[in-house]
Amino acid sequence: MVFSNLKKIRFSFYLLLLVVINGCSVWDSFTTYFNLYYNTIESFEKAEEQIYAQQRSLFSTQPLTIPGTANTELEKVIEKCSNILQFHSETGYVEDALLMLGKSFYYQNNYQKAQRKFEELIASQVEGDYELEAELWIGKCQMKLKHYSDALSTLHNVRQVAIEEDEELIVQEAFIEEIIYRVTTEDYSSAIALANEFMEVSDDDEIKAEVWYGIGNLNVRIGDIQNAILAYKNVFEYSPGFDLETDAKLKYGQALRDGEQSETALSVFEDMRSEDKYENKLAEIDFEIGKTYASLERYNDAIDKLIDVDTTYRNTESAGAAKYEIGLVYEAGLKQLDSAAIYYKKAATSTLSGDYLIASKEKNQLFTRYVNLRSNLNNYGKQFFYYEHPNEFVKDSTRYV
Repeated sequence: MVFSNLKKIRFSFYLLLLVVINGCSVWDSFTTYFNLYYNTIESFEKAEEQIYAQQRSLFSTQPLTIPGTANTELEKVIEKCSNILQFHSETGYVEDALLMLGKSFYYQNNYQKAQRKFEELIASQVEGDYELEAELWIGKCQMKLKHYSDALSTLHNVRQVAIEEDEELIVQEAFIEEIIYRVTTEDYSSAIALANEFMEVSDDDEIKAEVWYGIGNLNVRIGDIQNAILAYKNVFEYSPGFDLETDAKLKYGQALRDGEQSETALSVFEDMRSEDKYENKLAEIDFEIGKTYASLERYNDAIDKLIDVDTTYRNTESAGAAKYEIGLVYEAGLKQLDSAAIYYKKAATSTLSGDYLIASKEKNQLFTRYVNLRSNLNNYGKQFFYYEHPNEFVKDSTRYV
């Protein structure tokens, strides 16, 4: 729920008009608005603005982080809404207060209290202006409380009604809430099906771009690279923001490479590198170019490019990943295991995250054992040689006397 300035101005006008027509009979409502309700809206909007300013992917399964300043504003909202409900229950602000109160409890992870407020809101409705939105938030609370069957049923019903009533924001939130649940339970096929279903009813090009990006990521997870390629490509048909466009192009190139279309992938990355607007992403772009050279079996070019990444962008995740990929080129491409061991060891002590962090540690452990084993074998081999040729042992020994 967004309380726009226009709504506040219009509502103030109606209150003033009522005062003129009805005199003091509406004065309580009038003073409530200016002394309490208006300030409550301001605090609530400040809190939501901070909460949703966080950079998150559309289907992120990570919980929202509530900044300390936002939580302070939520405490103000809870206090003021409680005052409205206790001392001004006959005014026209009860429904708004219940909705803000329920959302505030939800943001503070107090899901049972939040659900009760949304249920109170539905029970107090006369015209039902907020009923569908309250049902949506009940579904969200049920999901957080792990009442999954109830949550899925609630969200499904909300979606159907919202589609009929053309409530696009509610449609969007209801779909996304279930998609996140499917991703959390690793039911990726159902998540993809829901996302595609959402695409059919949404008219928001910016959201569609985000959804296609999410579909691409989900297809990568299930190994459906061809559909991932199509999904990432579809992002550019809508209205992605710059950050989303950049990430989608990188993912598109990666998917092309994984789908054995490395020449096309290389063109994507080289085109990005030629554009000034991607200047802040050069470390990642150059890394992908180096990795793509390796997939094309251009091993010397790959090593040169990846070394350039390592030296140019020191102490970055791209530099750490470049060390790992150099090791991989030496291991799988050039079959130079001693060189591979050196770079895996460097990678293991570099700045890394995600899959590279785990993989580099595993490779370093494996190749450390290999180096030790090879050293032992060389030592045993020399001892066996001396056993078979004792005169050689005597000759070698006299050299160090």
